[in-house]
Amino acid sequence: MIIEPEYHILDGFTIDDFENIMLQSEVSDVAADPAARTMLEKADAMVEQKRPKILVVDDEPMNIELFEAQLGAAGYEVVAAYSGEEALKKVEGEPPDLILLDAVMPGLNGFEIIKMLRGKAETLFIPVVMVTALNEMRYKIQAIESGVDNFLTRPVNSLELITQIKSLLRIKYMYNELIERKISPIRAEKESFKRKLREKSRDSLDAKGVSEYVALLTKHINGDHQSPL
Repeated sequence: MIIEPEYHILDGFTIDDFENIMLQSEVSDVAADPAARTMLEKADAMVEQKRPKILVVDDEPMNIELFEAQLGAAGYEVVAAYSGEEALKKVEGEPPDLILLDAVMPGLNGFEIIKMLRGKAETLFIPVVMVTALNEMRYKIQAIESGVDNFLTRPVNSLELITQIKSLLRIKYMYNELIERKISPIRAEKESFKRKLREKSRDSLDAKGVSEYVALLTKHINGDHQSPL
């Protein structure tokens, strides 16, 4: 039987399942990684050197103008959205590095918007700071439960605003760097697996042969690098 490497191989095992095996087998303590400090310094440098894009969502033009002045002076690129609906369209078109989100607006309010953002993989990890005149504890709890990363009460202190933004961007860049470090070897292993499987396919492996090869691959991924791949 000729094996088609791009489709199901054996009992539901597909090439895409290979990535899941890799992810499950990856165990790394970042805190103990000697390169962690370098990653932290790189994140700090990106915050300072890159011109991060901040999406400001507020139905009051004067509030947006104030943020544009504060953030522009700190070196950030500011994009404005005057409603929740407009904000979602702009996020979908070109995701920002961070979102400043008003809580109370006509139409979609801030709490509804954050739930939508956290419900999609593409926007799940965009940092969101909710800005509002609502200072009761129940609103802060609602904001946190909705998925915001931080909460600012008006009138907003400029120093506090910039400090929070820098801190959240630093975390975001570190997360992105960590994900890239995890995914890069997985991509390489996946491509290697596809190539080897095509080579095996040309040799007309039967189902038993593929089963044995997948078992060897899994053993290799789980740490037995002596496996003859």
